[in-house]
Amino acid sequence: MKLAGAPVATQGRGTPMTSVADLNRDGRLDLLLHFSTQDLQLTPTATEAVLKGRTFSGQLIRGVDSIRLVP
Repeated sequence: MKLAGAPVATQGRGTPMTSVADLNRDGRLDLLLHFSTQDLQLTPTATEAVLKGRTFSGQLIRGVDSIRLVP
């Protein structure tokens, strides 16, 4: 999984920093991923960030959302 070209952050012995919880209280579990802001490949004028990954079954996924970078 990558966000704007950055891989999921790791801790300890390379364990991905992830968790699963119902973050928006809709009754469905959400996947929370952590990324290092220094690893994001965004220009100062970027207005979108793209998340790319693959499901456990091998299906490619892609998501895009608008962003606003604050110095």
